[in-house]
Amino acid sequence: MNDKNIFDALRDIDPAWILDAAPQKRSSPLRTWAKWGAIAACFCLVVAAALGIVFWQRGTEDPNGGSPFHTHVFGEWRITREASCSEYGEQTRLCACGEKETQPIALLPHFAGAWVIEKEPTIKLPTPDDPTQREPGLKCQFCNRCGAKLDEELIPATGSLGLAYAINPDGKTFAVAGIGNCTDDEIIVPENFCGYHVTSVMKGAFNACEQLNSITLPETVTEIGEYAFRGSSLVSITLPEGLLVIGDTAFSDCDSLKEITIPASAKIGKRAFEGCYALRRVILSEGIQAIAPYTFQDCWLLESVSLPDSLRSIGEMAFYDCSQLKEIHIPPSVTSIGEHAFSFCGSLKSITLPKRLMRIEIGTFAYCYRLESVIIPSGVTQIRDGAFRECNKLLSVSIPDSVVVMGDYVFGNCSSLERITLPEGLTVIGENMFSGCGALQEVNIPDSVRRIGENAFEGCDKLIQTEGDIGYVGNWAVSCDRSASHVVLREGTVGLIDKLFYDYGKVAYVTVPRSVKYIGSRAFADISSLKEIFYQGTCEEWNAVEKGENWDQYSSWYSVVFEPEQTDQS
Repeated sequence: MNDKNIFDALRDIDPAWILDAAPQKRSSPLRTWAKWGAIAACFCLVVAAALGIVFWQRGTEDPNGGSPFHTHVFGEWRITREASCSEYGEQTRLCACGEKETQPIALLPHFAGAWVIEKEPTIKLPTPDDPTQREPGLKCQFCNRCGAKLDEELIPATGSLGLAYAINPDGKTFAVAGIGNCTDDEIIVPENFCGYHVTSVMKGAFNACEQLNSITLPETVTEIGEYAFRGSSLVSITLPEGLLVIGDTAFSDCDSLKEITIPASAKIGKRAFEGCYALRRVILSEGIQAIAPYTFQDCWLLESVSLPDSLRSIGEMAFYDCSQLKEIHIPPSVTSIGEHAFSFCGSLKSITLPKRLMRIEIGTFAYCYRLESVIIPSGVTQIRDGAFRECNKLLSVSIPDSVVVMGDYVFGNCSSLERITLPEGLTVIGENMFSGCGALQEVNIPDSVRRIGENAFEGCDKLIQTEGDIGYVGNWAVSCDRSASHVVLREGTVGLIDKLFYDYGKVAYVTVPRSVKYIGSRAFADISSLKEIFYQGTCEEWNAVEKGENWDQYSSWYSVVFEPEQTDQS
């Protein structure tokens, strides 16, 4: 039924028919209105039903003018393009009405095949430029579906043939034991031997080996044994990054070795590079904490050393007699420098010591003939014997107030040193501390000093002031004319150095002023001619004078005379 038919039918309904169908009674107005209301309601229901049919019919029509829509019923999926490892596939399905639905198919995973060796490792490549070059091999893994390369790995060089090996105590690894039957002069040690890792170079393996020019160690090697390469003709070596131990004297006397880089993890043994006369350059990697004693002793041509910030200690004689070493930066992390660590570094010109250093050990910079300046940090409390002895070019030294003890010969024979300020708080000046400092013109002796060793200022002719038979530095009596028999110390003298009159055979009478507070060790010892010490004070004051050990040992019978007339028979 179309729209026109519905509305024609509604128009043809005669209301009178409805009224005639009812019994013909005289109706009240109320009943009449009720009848017309019912008729109106029926009419509305009919119209609503008609409109619903119309709109439902329009909603099912194809907007393109075709047949009405229906629910698609698709068939099975059919693959129209196969997927691969590198390209998506496609599948479709059809409805009876001809509608087609398309869907992609995911990439397939690679299907790894067996490893394929693309390049064999070699022992030697006979090329004109380098007839002994070694190269690793290469193996690759490909996808069996698409042929794409999935992975590749280097095959370690097969290494030099004929080397001798020994099984390690763990029974699972090998050590290189020596040159064996190998005729190569450029050795490559392989990672594996008989299917087991090579993890060490045996003690003395290449000791005194004269055919050795270079050696490359694999990353599997963690230890180089004692004297492993000692005295060999080795020129260069590549140490693995994972190396843990370099044994004592491992490379000592390798007098052709030119440079070395020591990995961060390595612990260096004593004398490891001692006597490597041709060694010019050393790099210690960040992470190394200690340089063992004598490590680079007698490396005469060593010019450059790179020390890491991780370094904590430098062992005794570590750079002894590295005569070409011109400069070295000691990192602030260093807390100790051993005895004679830089002795005989004749080209070293300047040095700045780290702030954490507590003391300068015996002979640390002795015989550094060209050393011109030194800055000593404020944390140092002791400068020990001969620390700067024979530093002929030393012009200035800054000594902080933290220093309380200075040993014997600290600046002995520093012939260019002109002036020095000793720190307040210094208590001891060691013997021969400034002996031979002929250019020295100015030294202050702090009030805190209680002892000065014998000959502390011997040969300091520009410094010593002579008055009578006594030579003075400040208010200390430091020398005496050996021919004098009657000696008078000037007023204001506070101390006598050790052995001031020791074994002076002619001294008979000595006048000591009341100002004297310190008499050094053996100051009046072994004086056979001594008859009288006249002290210009009381007996109590004399007894209060601080006297050093054996101050009058083996002297003949003498008297100490006081003011007023008090006598002490000794």
